[in-house]
Amino acid sequence: DGKFIMKHALAPPLAEKMGMKESKGFGETGMMAFMLEFPSFEKAMGWFTGPEYAAVLTKRDEVADFRMAVVEGTPIAPGAGLVVGFFDMKDPMEFKTVYSPMAEPTLEPYDGGFAIKHALAPPLAEKMGMKESKGFGETGQMAFVLAFPDFDKAMGWFTGPEYAAVLTLFIYLFSC
Repeated sequence: DGKFIMKHALAPPLAEKMGMKESKGFGETGMMAFMLEFPSFEKAMGWFTGPEYAAVLTKRDEVADFRMAVVEGTPIAPGAGLVVGFFDMKDPMEFKTVYSPMAEPTLEPYDGGFAIKHALAPPLAEKMGMKESKGFGETGQMAFVLAFPDFDKAMGWFTGPEYAAVLTLFIYLFSC
C-alpha cells in the first residue's frame, strides 16, 4: 500500500530538465529527494525489511547511492510544499533550549509545521518515545519534514528573512 508522495531533483539543472520547480538547499546533478507514504509505520517497516524490496537492493546499490530510513509522521496533503532534511544534534540541550525556540515560530507566518520529526538511531528514538527506525543514522541524528500549504510558502520560509535572522543570530551566539 505504499506510494510516492514526493520526488524532486535537488540540483537546479536536473529540476529544470525534469520540469520541476527549482529547489533551494543542497544537491549536485543527479541527486533526488523522495518520500514514500504507507498507511502505517508498520506497513512501511514491512516493505523496507521485506523480501520484495530486498530482492532489488543489489540493483539499487549498483545504480545509485541511497540513504533511506523508515520514520513516523502525520499525513501530508496533496500539493504541499515540503522542506525535507536530516540533522545531527551536536549539542542536544542547546538545540532544544536555544535553536528550536528561535526557529519554530518562524514557521507560523508561512502556515508551516512538522509532518515528521523522528530520531534515526534506536537509542535516541527510545529516549524520545519513538518507534525504532530502520535505515541509517547515529546517535543524535534526526529526520524531519516541514509541511506548508504549497511550494511557494515552503520556499518563502526557506529563503525568507525570519529564518535567515535565526540562522544569523544562532551562528553569532555560538561563534563568540
